Amino acid sequence: MKNYIKELERLRNESQTGNSLTFENITAQIILNPADQGLDVKGLIELKLPGDYLEFLQHYDGMILYKVEDIAGFHFFGLKELYKQNKFQKENFGTDWDDRVILFCEIFGDNEYLGFRFDGHKYGIVYCIMEQLPQEWEQIEGTFEELLVNIIKEKGRKYWL
Repeated sequence: MKNYIKELERLRNESQTGNSLTFENITAQIILNPADQGLDVKGLIELKLPGDYLEFLQHYDGMILYKVEDIAGFHFFGLKELYKQNKFQKENFGTDWDDRVILFCEIFGDNEYLGFRFDGHKYGIVYCIMEQLPQEWEQIEGTFEELLVNIIKEKGRKYWL
């Protein structure tokens, strides 16, 4: 089992109430949505999602980590939200959109997202500030697994800033 699945299960066990403490010792909401048992993995592969995110979707249909009201935290998309958010942002950015990017997480409160950028050989995680053009978004992590393990270790802090 991947490290991030172990970390999520540990976090779920620690936060039986659905809450956890952030890096600032503020009570935050944790929601792990059960996986969609009818998940079409072949359809997901056509989206060109990395293997560790495909595995995540087989365990969870999205989740919310370290949510403090609507001002902080992470909303990792389930499959339906993944399609919806990417379609919306592609339409919103128009010709400025970068087709190598797939958004998979909204950061509450800041109009920021996290996305996968595929360079033709490998994926990287990019920090998507929506006031910038997609070509300006910077890579902050190599894999989805590294990102999740670090967010949990840092208790919801945007450690890449």
